[in-house]
Amino acid sequence: MYEKMKPDVLARLFQQRSQARLIRFDEQTVPGTALNDLNPKLWNRFKTVISPKDDREFLENRNSG
Repeated sequence: MYEKMKPDVLARLFQQRSQARLIRFDEQTVPGTALNDLNPKLWNRFKTVISPKDDREFLENRNSG
């Protein structure tokens, strides 16, 4: 259904995002929602071996740093 991004396009996207210190729309919380509203299938792919094991801690720390 979806076409994968080419590596050079993805690299350019990450480069642009790292240069901007703004909170983008996809990083903002949505009023009236909770962590339980998030679909684990959509965010689990962002976990790595160094991610917190606790799901709540992982999700709450996504925007820090």
